[in-house]
Amino acid sequence: MEQDKCKVCGRDAEFYSPYLKQHLCKKHFERMIIRRVSKVVTSAGLKSRGYRLKDDGSEAFRLIKFMFKEDKNSKVALLNYTMEDFAVEVLKYFISRNYKTKIKVEAPGRLNPLYTTSEAEISEFIGAKRMKHSKRRRPAGDQKLLEFIKGFEERRPGGMISMVKMGREIGVI
Repeated sequence: MEQDKCKVCGRDAEFYSPYLKQHLCKKHFERMIIRRVSKVVTSAGLKSRGYRLKDDGSEAFRLIKFMFKEDKNSKVALLNYTMEDFAVEVLKYFISRNYKTKIKVEAPGRLNPLYTTSEAEISEFIGAKRMKHSKRRRPAGDQKLLEFIKGFEERRPGGMISMVKMGREIGVI
């Protein structure tokens, strides 16, 4: 069986993004993740180089720590919630209209730069960098909702990011 090639450079691909429909080599995959997360931070108008970081031991924290300098005196905290976390919040909102979401992409003094980054992408990135990590644990109810969302994502690649972007657009998250 022939090895898939990177969409950008033609080298052997190590990662496939179903919703981008692209195979990427390690170098271009890492660049894509760094660019995506950095874009969220700059889109929020943040120019500082140092941020308060919340160490929960997760893979998401390891990615944030890899990309951003920690400054305990910073007025802005970067949080570690992923696309899956936001998708669950959006689904909870639509299941129960009077549900108040617990996390937001942006709030005064807080930003969640991973809202467009999946846990699979974060895992791949952390694995490629050979960094120690642990998986995030969710309550059983949230895990069931996430399984439903992942089933939807399998049938319609890009469905989860669309759900999250729509939730942001209407002000849910």
